[in-house]
Amino acid sequence: ILERDIEGTWIERGSNNLAGRIMTADIDFENNLIYCASAGGNIWKGTLDGQDWQSLTDYLQLWISFLRIFSSGNGEQRLLIGTDNNFYFSDNDAITLNESNGLGNYSIKRFVMQSGTNNIYALVNSSPKSIYISTDLGENFEYLLPLNQSQGVSGSVGDFDIFTPRYFEDYIYLLNNDSLFRIDGENLIFISNFSDGQYSGDVALTGGVGVGGTFLYAYVGEQ
Repeated sequence: ILERDIEGTWIERGSNNLAGRIMTADIDFENNLIYCASAGGNIWKGTLDGQDWQSLTDYLQLWISFLRIFSSGNGEQRLLIGTDNNFYFSDNDAITLNESNGLGNYSIKRFVMQSGTNNIYALVNSSPKSIYISTDLGENFEYLLPLNQSQGVSGSVGDFDIFTPRYFEDYIYLLNNDSLFRIDGENLIFISNFSDGQYSGDVALTGGVGVGGTFLYAYVGEQ
C-alpha cells in the first residue's frame, strides 16, 4: 500500500529571484533544460538545477495551457505552445512564434499530444463543440469530429475533457459528464458510465500509466 507520508528533503531549485505560479512545464532531456509557462504569460527556460533562468517571450504574453519541447532526433527542436484561443510553434527557441492555421477564433479548453504519432488534439468550443487535430506538429489543425448527439454526447464545453498519457502511446480518451469514450478516427467509441447519470457539470480528466496500463481520474460536477 502506498502512503503519502514519505520522508524526504525538499531543496529549492528556482527561480532564484521571482515569485509566481507555473501553469505548465516540460523537460528537454537531451540538453537537461526545463521550459515552463508562468501565469504572467511568459515562457521561461532554465537548467535542471534551477540556474540561469531566462524569459524567452518578453515581447508577447499569452495565457498558456500547453507547452511541449519536441525533438526530431536529428538535433532539431520545436517548441509547441497552446493557449486558451490559439496554438503557436517555434523552431528557434521562441525568438519568433508562428501561429497555427485552422482553429478559427474559438476558445479552446484542452490540447493533448499523442505519444508515438505526435498528433495534437484540441477540444474546441465551436458550434457544435468539436475535436480538431494537427498531424504536422502544430502548423495546421483540421476539424475531426463534432461533439453532439450524432456522437451520443451533449453539453457545454465544460462538460467535456480529453486526456492521453504523456510518454506512452494510447488512445485519446474523452469524458462527457459521467460517460467515458475513446476517439477512433472520426468517431467516438463508448467505453463506460461510472455513475448511472448521477453526476454532471464541469469535468476534468487526467491520469497516468502504471504496471497494468493507463489509469484515469475524473472530476465531475464537484465529485
